[in-house]
Amino acid sequence: MAVAESLQADSESEPEPESTRELDLKAYVYLALMVLIGSSTATAAKFVVRELPVSLLPLVRFGGAGLCLLPIVWRGGSLARLIRDDCARLLLGAALSCRSTRASS
Repeated sequence: MAVAESLQADSESEPEPESTRELDLKAYVYLALMVLIGSSTATAAKFVVRELPVSLLPLVRFGGAGLCLLPIVWRGGSLARLIRDDCARLLLGAALSCRSTRASS
C-alpha cells in the first residue's frame, strides 16, 4: 500500500511536461486528418469510377501510393541498396509480371 501511495504522491506533485501536451495536439491533428481523408474516400471512388477508364484505376492507385512512399525509401538509402544487390531479381520479376499481364489480356 505504501508503494501505491508514494507513486500517487509522485504523480500528483510533478506537473505535466510540455512534450506530452504537444503530443496530444499532434494526435488530435492526425486523428482529424484521418477522419477527413477516410470520409472523402467514397466520394473520390464515385468520381474515379465514373470518369476514368477501368484499366487506368490500378495504375493511378498503386502509382499514387508509390509516389507517396518514394521519399521514405530514398531517405533511408534502401532503394539504392535494393537496386545494387537485387538488380537481376527485380528485372526478372518485372519481365515475368509484364508477360503474365499481356497473356491475361
